[in-house]
Amino acid sequence: MTLIAVASSSLAVAASSLNNGIFETGDLTGWSVDTTSGGGASAVDKYTYYNNPQCEYDCRVFVLPHEGSSFALLTLAQIGPPMAPSISQPFEASNGDKVSGWAFFHTYWTSYDLSHGAGDDTAQVVIKNDSGTTVATPFEDRASWYPDGGTSGWKYWEHAFTGLTGTGQFRIEARLQFPGPYNCPWSLDGGCSAMGLDDVKTTTASNDDTTPPETFIDSGPSGTITVANATFSFSSSEATSTFECRLDGATYSACTSPKDYTNLSNGAHTFDVRAKDGAGNADATPASSTFTVDTIPPETSITSGPAEGSSTTSKSATFSFSSEANSTFECKLDSAAFSACSSPKYYTGLAKGSHTFQVRATDAAGNTDATPASRTWKVRP
Repeated sequence: MTLIAVASSSLAVAASSLNNGIFETGDLTGWSVDTTSGGGASAVDKYTYYNNPQCEYDCRVFVLPHEGSSFALLTLAQIGPPMAPSISQPFEASNGDKVSGWAFFHTYWTSYDLSHGAGDDTAQVVIKNDSGTTVATPFEDRASWYPDGGTSGWKYWEHAFTGLTGTGQFRIEARLQFPGPYNCPWSLDGGCSAMGLDDVKTTTASNDDTTPPETFIDSGPSGTITVANATFSFSSSEATSTFECRLDGATYSACTSPKDYTNLSNGAHTFDVRAKDGAGNADATPASSTFTVDTIPPETSITSGPAEGSSTTSKSATFSFSSEANSTFECKLDSAAFSACSSPKYYTGLAKGSHTFQVRATDAAGNTDATPASRTWKVRP
């Protein structure tokens, strides 16, 4: 018999806790029953078997409910093809929650007739997630573990959920399974093997974790940048944390690292990110980074010097110039290359003829004036 959690479309209606886990309704209300392959599934007040197959009524043994007055019983028919009767139910669980219960397995197969078919009668409790992946098998018994026949007796099983970042959907399924046809020589309450299930429940974890995670910005812009895009990478002190981000005081929304922003306006911006751990604790002091976008180049002005188009006999010239605060300058005369300069800029020993002075500013963000200020004048004899 196997209890297996199985992915199913019915997970869409998963309950937060298991329904009728102690079967006190006297039936299997709340559970999905599958006996299409044979065998039986019902809620009973006892299970009766012989402790000696050669003995009759004086050798009967009764298995009573572990809890209350009823339990679920799965049985295999005495004669038949492969069978897998099962009962199942979806449920929800969060990090630290637990699903638990009690189960027993009984078989009549003995050391001299285990060759009755293709394999063992098997009982399991298996939990699967909504993708159909097995996450736990908390209970398993099979015929070859009891070569003299007999019962395992009620056994406690449990599975605790860890590593979940939110509420997950799961399915629990109890299945009594035999993979090949057989003819069982003895039978009392329904066949050669049986599985009991009782006191199945989910337990919500007490939230002992009340410490919020710390959030860290690992990389991203700071100060003033000359592009309208920004990328931030961030992390948390707890590996399973999720994140929420916002820009410039907007509403927080779910995000992942790295977080990209494009087409940012010129001006100051503030990026905030906060982590939330698996227990639901959120960082009350989000990590924050303030930066300024400046994509506008400065304007350069010549404030004094030879007038545009003028002529003079002086072989020297002095130019003063300005731009926005904290700008630096580059100057050039005639065909020379631009080089760093400051205001005022002096030139001496000028040759006769026409001369052109140019100056361009670069602001603190690194934007350079693409249209330098210019003056052309002539030195005459």
